[in-house]
Amino acid sequence: MSDKFTVTMPSGETWTPTFVQSLDDTKCIGCGRCFKVCPRGVLELASSDASVAARFDGGFLSEQDDVDTLVRGVQLARKIIRAPSLSKLISEELAPSTKVDMTRDEVEAYVRSRAKTVYHPAGTCRMGDVAHDAMAVVDTRLRVSGVARLRVADASIMPTLVSGNTNAPTVKIAERSAHILLAPA
Repeated sequence: MSDKFTVTMPSGETWTPTFVQSLDDTKCIGCGRCFKVCPRGVLELASSDASVAARFDGGFLSEQDDVDTLVRGVQLARKIIRAPSLSKLISEELAPSTKVDMTRDEVEAYVRSRAKTVYHPAGTCRMGDVAHDAMAVVDTRLRVSGVARLRVADASIMPTLVSGNTNAPTVKIAERSAHILLAPA
């Protein structure tokens, strides 16, 4: 038995809408997301040996504001799926619970056990004024501070996260990088 309810589309195809998606889900109509997350993760060298993998801690769900946002999203989603207009499409809710009235703590426990990242880490090589910003790794011409002939041109230079997918801003960073590299010295 599925751990979620299913929706049968007019085409006859069955989808599993999720709002806190698990790693094994392959189809979903939409899932709840925190785009403006509070924590900053940590990326550290594990060794001076470049072949040793770095240590990464995303800090996921370490800030209560992020958890609260996802809890509100699940609560709203549960209210929406019970709307009379959806009764022909949704037979029952199986997750987070078949119970109509879940406590906030029960929803939070569900969120903490099922939430995942959508794998768009950014900001690990913050761009800024390297002379005045101790956290800046690259300057406005994308040069890595203290390392000759090395530039970074991807989502890692974003000083803060964007409120959506990182693809379009990353394409613009790449275009800007091309202009910088092709410009006369």
